Amino acid sequence: MGKITFAKVVPADRKVSYLNCGWVERGILVPPDPTRVRLERQIVTGSTKVDHCIIDIRQPRLVQLGKIRRPLGMYTHATLHQAIEMEYMGAAEFEWGAPALSLRAIQAQFSLYETYRFEQVKVQKDGKVFSCRVFANFDTFEERNQYEQWLLGIQAGTLRLQEKSGFDKPEKYDWSSPEEKQAASRGDTMPVRTDFWWDIRNHIIFSFDKQFMGRLGNHLQNSFQFMDSAAAT
Repeated sequence: MGKITFAKVVPADRKVSYLNCGWVERGILVPPDPTRVRLERQIVTGSTKVDHCIIDIRQPRLVQLGKIRRPLGMYTHATLHQAIEMEYMGAAEFEWGAPALSLRAIQAQFSLYETYRFEQVKVQKDGKVFSCRVFANFDTFEERNQYEQWLLGIQAGTLRLQEKSGFDKPEKYDWSSPEEKQAASRGDTMPVRTDFWWDIRNHIIFSFDKQFMGRLGNHLQNSFQFMDSAAAT
């Protein structure tokens, strides 16, 4: 199979989108590179292997929202997409296999990923403080600190994403309400709220749910196995 390397070659003044959506430079839509589009589609289908991936951390823009399915114990052996009810985001950048491409990028560096606790990014509920857990591969301490500042900006509403964030409304982080506990006991889908975020451009996942983030690695590995077996058939 072929190989592709993602490198830090993105000019600072250029906003790059995923797949065949091109990018906007100085207000002008620049057509996508056909070779890159072809390679990215091959990655999604599994016909091209991501041998090495250098992730250039950039300001979050394309963040997929989701709702964690509960109770967590019912989804122990689930893939990520089985464990999360992904929200429809609307923008074209989220289509054409972008999440699958992000999964492949995570897979390529999975052993280097860690779960970080961002103590500055937090919410309070019932007198308890919940810090944001971030699953990422930061090259430097500076990158980690920069990403924490970006999340604070999103939470404060001063940094806007391509679509809604669901991150600036602390009252929505309500995974322990009596209604949700009752629904969980029946195995029902939880009431509408966002408690999962996936930065598909930086290949970073974050949530305030400590227990789920402890299980995230297993869900990702199940996803990798599913994608690899599907590509092999």
